[in-house]
Amino acid sequence: AGYLLQIEEPQLSLASGRTFKTAGGETSAPTSFTIYEPVPPADAAPLVQFVTTAHFSPPVSHGPYLPISLPAPPWLKDLDHFAVSVPFALAPARSGSSTYQQAPIVEQGIRVEVQWLQIAPTRSTFYGPAGGASIELVFRGLPADMELLSFIRLESRNSIAGGTEGDSGPGRVELHIPGMSVSTPAFTVLQDPPWPRDPQMRSVDPTIGAAGTAQLEVSYQGSGVPTGQPATLSLSDIQLLTGGIDGNSGSPTLPEFQITLPLS
Repeated sequence: AGYLLQIEEPQLSLASGRTFKTAGGETSAPTSFTIYEPVPPADAAPLVQFVTTAHFSPPVSHGPYLPISLPAPPWLKDLDHFAVSVPFALAPARSGSSTYQQAPIVEQGIRVEVQWLQIAPTRSTFYGPAGGASIELVFRGLPADMELLSFIRLESRNSIAGGTEGDSGPGRVELHIPGMSVSTPAFTVLQDPPWPRDPQMRSVDPTIGAAGTAQLEVSYQGSGVPTGQPATLSLSDIQLLTGGIDGNSGSPTLPEFQITLPLS
C-alpha cells in the first residue's frame, strides 16, 4: 500500500522489426500512453509487443507533513525493476490503401517519391471522429548539412481529443483527396534519419547526412468518402535550415512539388 507502480521508457515493437521508442501522453489511474505515429499497412494484422520497465516508487506525501520513512516490504527487492511485455494485434479500420511505384518527381536535383497512401473512414470509438489518411514520402538529393528541423517544423495541427497543438510551418505538405476533408497534417514523423532521442542535443545539430535522404510519414485527420478520383499532394515552403531557425539569411526553401496519386 502506498507504493505506486511506475513504468519507464515504454516501447511498441511491430512485427516488421520497427520500434516506436517514444510513447507520450502519460496519465494516471490508470496509466495510459498515446503514440502519435502512423503504422505501416504490413503491421496492421500481426501481433505486436508493448514492452516497458516497471518499478515501485516509495510513498510520497503531498500534505504539510514530511513523508514517513517506512521499511521496504520484502517483495520490493525482487520487483524493483522488472520487464513487462504485452502482445496484442493492431486492427485499424482502413477503407483503402495504395502502394506506388511511379517515377519520382524531380525539381532542381531534389527527388520526391510517394511510397504509399492509406485512407481511414470516420470513426466514433477513438477520441471521436478520427478518420483521415496518412502518406509516406522519401526525399533524395538533399544537402548533407540540411537540418532535420526543416521537416520537424512542417505545418501541422493536432486536434485529437480536442487538442489544438501543432506547428505553424512555414513548410506545407497538403494532401487533397476528392470526397474527403483532409488538408493540414495532424502530425509528421521522421523515419530516416530519425530524430535523436538525446534531450541534451541542440535542435540545430541533427542533419540529413551524407546520404542526402529523408523519409517521413505525414498523417491527416478528416472525414468523408473518396470519390475514386486521383489525389493530389502539394509540397511548398520547406526550409533549407543550416543554422537553426534564425541561421539562414533569406530563409531558402526546397523547390515546390505537385504530385498526382491515383487511388486504386
